[in-house]
Amino acid sequence: MDAIHPTVDPIKTRFTFTKNALSTLPIPQPGKRLEVRDKMTPGLLLRVTHTGAKSFVVYRRINGGKPQRVTLGRFTGNYDGMTIEQARKKAASVLAQMVEGVDPIKKRRADEQSGITLQTVFNDYLRSRSNLKPATVKDYERNLKEAFDDWKDNPIAGIDKEAVQRRFERQTKKSKARANNAFRMLRALLNFAHHAYDDEHGKPIFTSNPATILSHAKSWHKIAPRKNFVKAHELPAWFAATLNLEADRSSFDEDAATARDFFLFLALTGLRAGEAMGLTWDRVDLKDRSYFLDDPKNREAVALPLSDYLVRLLRVRKAASKSKWVFPASDPSNPITDTRAWQAKIAKTSKTAFTPHALRRTFITVAESTDISAYCLKRLVNHRIDQGDVTDRHYLAWDVERLRAAMEAITQRFLQLANIQDMARGQGHG
Repeated sequence: MDAIHPTVDPIKTRFTFTKNALSTLPIPQPGKRLEVRDKMTPGLLLRVTHTGAKSFVVYRRINGGKPQRVTLGRFTGNYDGMTIEQARKKAASVLAQMVEGVDPIKKRRADEQSGITLQTVFNDYLRSRSNLKPATVKDYERNLKEAFDDWKDNPIAGIDKEAVQRRFERQTKKSKARANNAFRMLRALLNFAHHAYDDEHGKPIFTSNPATILSHAKSWHKIAPRKNFVKAHELPAWFAATLNLEADRSSFDEDAATARDFFLFLALTGLRAGEAMGLTWDRVDLKDRSYFLDDPKNREAVALPLSDYLVRLLRVRKAASKSKWVFPASDPSNPITDTRAWQAKIAKTSKTAFTPHALRRTFITVAESTDISAYCLKRLVNHRIDQGDVTDRHYLAWDVERLRAAMEAITQRFLQLANIQDMARGQGHG
C-alpha cells in the first residue's frame, strides 16, 4: 500500500490488533515511522517504517526512568513472521520483567554473555590488546591449543577451581614451564572476562577467577632462568659447524645459507631471534653500516651499528636477495620462522647445545669480557635503561657512531675466540 499516514500522535493511535488491521496499515513518509498500540495488551505496539517493515515492540518505563523499547519480532501476516497471539504472549513476559525493574535488553545480552566460551573470551581479549606483538599472540594461541583445546568451545562459567587444578597437574607432566605459561594466560583471560561482561544491572557476570587457586595453593612452579650460552672453548667448534652448515641433500642451498647467516647475525649482534626474523632490508643501511629496530621488545626504537664482518655478510646476502626480508623463509615472501632443524644440525656437529636466546647471552658474555661500559652494553642489546640510571638517561646522548667501536671490538673478540683470524682481518665468509 502506498498511502501516506496523516500527521497524528502515534502514541494515541490505539485499537485491537487483528491480522487484517495490521496488514492494511499505511506506510509513513521517508524518515518517518508509524506506531500503533494494542488495546488488549497495554504496552504492545506495532512499528511501521517507511520501507514497510512491521515489528512488534514493547514500550514501557522501567522504575520510572526513560521509556524502553524492546523489539519482539517481525509481523508479515504470513507463516514466516510473528503472529499477534505470539506477540501478546511474549509481550506479557517482557512487561512482567520490566515491572520488576529488569531491563529485558540488558538481560538478554547478559544471558548471552553468561554462556560465553573460552574461545570468545580469547578472541575478545586479543582484540582489546591490539598492541600485543605477533610472537606473544602466537604463544597465546599455542597455549590455547596445547592446554585448553577441549575447553575452548565450552562456557567459561563451567570452569571451576577443581578443574583448573586437575588440568594444571596434567599439563605439568608435559612441561612445568609451559604449564605456568598456559595458566597465567588463563588467569589473565578470566580477569578480563570479569571486567568485560556485565549483567542487566551493570554488575560483573563472572565474579570469581578459579585460576587464582594456583596462587592460593602455591602450585606455581619455580622455574630457574636459563643461563646457558656458548662457552669460550666451544666457540671454535660452533663457528666451524655454523659456517660449514650444509643442506641435507648434497648441494648447498639457500635455506642453509639463510640459517647460517641468521645464527651468525644473532651471535654477533645479541639481537633477539624474533627481531632478527622480522628484519627487512629497508631497515638496513649498508652505507651507514647500521640497522634500525622500529618496534623491538622493549618498545624503544633504536639504531645500532654493524661491525665490518656483518656488513660483508649482509652485502653478500643483499646481492643475492629476492625478498624484502633479510632472512627469508623458503618462500621469499615470508620471513624465516623455524630454525630448529638447522639448530639441531649445528649442535650435533659441534657437540654444543644452544638456543637462539643462548646466542644473545653469549654476545653479552663476550661483550663483558671486552670491558665495555655497562651503559654501552645495554644500548647494544637494547635493554631498557633503568629509571635510576640518571646519568645515561639524561646526560649521555648515545648514537650509532659512539657504539660502533664497542661493536667492532666485540666482533673481533668473537672471531679471536673462534680462531677465525683470517675473517677477523677482513676476508669474510661470502
